[in-house]
Amino acid sequence: MNPVYSKVIFGIGIILSVSAIISIYVTSIAITNQDFKPSTSPNTSSSSQTSSAQTSSTSNTNETNSQIVTIDIPQGAGNQLASLDNKYYSPNTANVTMGNTITWVNKDIAPHTATSGKDGSDPSSGKIFDTGEIQPGSSKFITIDHKGEIPYYCTIHPWMVGSSLNVS
Repeated sequence: MNPVYSKVIFGIGIILSVSAIISIYVTSIAITNQDFKPSTSPNTSSSSQTSSAQTSSTSNTNETNSQIVTIDIPQGAGNQLASLDNKYYSPNTANVTMGNTITWVNKDIAPHTATSGKDGSDPSSGKIFDTGEIQPGSSKFITIDHKGEIPYYCTIHPWMVGSSLNVS
């Protein structure tokens, strides 16, 4: 075999090996970011008409005598075709006492929201609560100060509907 061809084939082998290692590294970083557990300090805050939403890294707050309910946004929730049996929030229905804190944790790779209302055409959309965008691997929380059955959805992915928060 010609020594030039041997060197070319060897070079191609090295390039393919390095590409495979880079691909494995990038995949492991993507998987790690999807399994990210939020940190412990609030970063941002925004408020809606009747409740506040803050970036939070944990479901532990400094409130006393209150229950913290966690609702996960599972991986794949932003993909309408992979409907997850229409369970875009888990649990899909949550029972909460007024004054309790609800934390939404985004385990998906896309940003999402949790916004009160049936959909974007609902005139009361976002008037009870709106978390704003929850980035992948992040969480936001609100304190519920409104009684009743509250439907909610994602403003970015309108097919993502949570059955309701049942607030007593």
